[in-house]
Amino acid sequence: MKSDVINKEKIIYVLSCVFIVIVCVYDIRRLDYIAVLNDEFGYWGNATAFLGYEWKELISETPYYAWGYSFWLIPIIALFSSSIVWYKLAIGLNIIFLLLSYCLCVKIGNRIFSEIDRKVIAIVSLSVILYPSNILYSQSAWSESLLYFLTWLGTYILLLLEEKFSYKLFLSEVLLLTYMYIVHARTIGIIGVGMIILCLILIKHNKKVYGIISFILIFMLGYIINMKIKNFQLIELWSNSKISDMNNVGLNGKTFESYFFRVWGDLRLLFESLGAKLIVLFVSTGFTLPVAIYTIIIKSIQNIKKKNIFDNYIITKLWCIGIILAMWFLCSLQMMYWGERKDIIVYSRYMENALGPVLFLGTLFVITGIEGMAKVMISSIVIFLSGINSVYFRVANAAGAFNTICSPIFGAFYEGMQNVANAFIGIVILSFFMIIVILSLQKINSKKLRTLIFSMVFIVVFTILNINAKSYLLDWRSNLDRGIVTVKEEIEKLGNNKELYYVKNIEHDQYSANPKYLQYMLPDCTIHIIEKKDIQELEEDNILILLNSKDTLTNEELTGKLDKVVSTEMLIVYQK
Repeated sequence: MKSDVINKEKIIYVLSCVFIVIVCVYDIRRLDYIAVLNDEFGYWGNATAFLGYEWKELISETPYYAWGYSFWLIPIIALFSSSIVWYKLAIGLNIIFLLLSYCLCVKIGNRIFSEIDRKVIAIVSLSVILYPSNILYSQSAWSESLLYFLTWLGTYILLLLEEKFSYKLFLSEVLLLTYMYIVHARTIGIIGVGMIILCLILIKHNKKVYGIISFILIFMLGYIINMKIKNFQLIELWSNSKISDMNNVGLNGKTFESYFFRVWGDLRLLFESLGAKLIVLFVSTGFTLPVAIYTIIIKSIQNIKKKNIFDNYIITKLWCIGIILAMWFLCSLQMMYWGERKDIIVYSRYMENALGPVLFLGTLFVITGIEGMAKVMISSIVIFLSGINSVYFRVANAAGAFNTICSPIFGAFYEGMQNVANAFIGIVILSFFMIIVILSLQKINSKKLRTLIFSMVFIVVFTILNINAKSYLLDWRSNLDRGIVTVKEEIEKLGNNKELYYVKNIEHDQYSANPKYLQYMLPDCTIHIIEKKDIQELEEDNILILLNSKDTLTNEELTGKLDKVVSTEMLIVYQK
């Protein structure tokens, strides 16, 4: 009998992993090159520079990106010569990060909720990993899937530390948090919460609290090493360019000064940003976030009353809600000027790597049932309705496009309905639907049936949202197939063109974006940035000159003087 149960568990684990892989590789034939600028180019630029590729001039046209994720790309580039193979292997790496996250989620659930059937934990874990942003972010070669995995790994190590203290595990957690900062400086919120949680771990196990000094010393050492590498990169790769300074954030005076003036200079905007992104979190978690926060607060109060403060894995649970609240605040602070883009008010990418653990806890709290569920749901819908109209107004009236990759949940509605008003009607309907489902589940006595219903609702909703959200990048890749891949193929036909020259026109292409796609596709070539006046000074034979297709003046001047090799909606190539 026990063997049958174990076999059923294994079947669920295997099928869940297979399903995750299938969802992630479904469009793998379309994933041959970078699509998200400038993020992907920055990460690949770091890695290729380490192996001697000459992308320097285009790298200096890119905002700064850290090297923590690029480290994983170096062996891929070193072992294979094809950029198409590079990209597919990077997607494979993302899938591994998600599979490991699933395994960690299951392990954490089996320990925290030991009274719950392990098959229930496995099914809920699958629904959590299938969160649309996880799947969409796995389709690009950037740091999001790595950060998501590191969050789960950090959660698991803390759980083990809460069970039994070990200096080895303590050091592992400190090193992991330090590495998260090296991968992306925005994780400073998670690191701050981690420092507090490690203090609680020390207190629980009657260790000297000043042991946290070791955390500070190790983190500062990592910070200094990272700064040395970062400064070297900025000089050698980014040439200390003005553009590189745009994304150069970290624990420095300039960043603190910028954030200080945002808080005190635009306090009203900050509160509006906090409110909007809280609504995003409510919708994204199917209203399980407020359930998780409420439940953990109540359990903490109960522990205090029982004079057993650290009972029932409360430290790990506090970590789970602490990191998402910290990242919610930082994301709101960083993304509070929404005049230029429709997605900024609902921007969620900067906080979603911290969302998995609290979504997992909230889902299980809903399934197991809590006292006061109706009160939590009523409060949540009041908060939601009080702010959704303002969010709609900001999205509808902001200039520019909606960048779905930065807010996939809201972007899925926007992409699916192509209309802001209809998109928000859909969001409201989904919100009420999820609240009705949560309240209805409380009337069902069977825990397994509640698990099946709620998990299937999540899986179906998440799958639909993912299909809609990913259309954004797939459509963009179709544009790149026509506008860049065609150019790459024509250049390859000419052969022996290792030096290309791009005539930059700041009016049409501030970041020299289009040649970056081409540079990735032709990694052994070097694309130089020149001005129009420099064309006459190029003396070599058979030189290829690239133009942005919107640069009509330069195109008219060169027509008839030079041979046009190829012309697309994104790039024009002349041969001198």
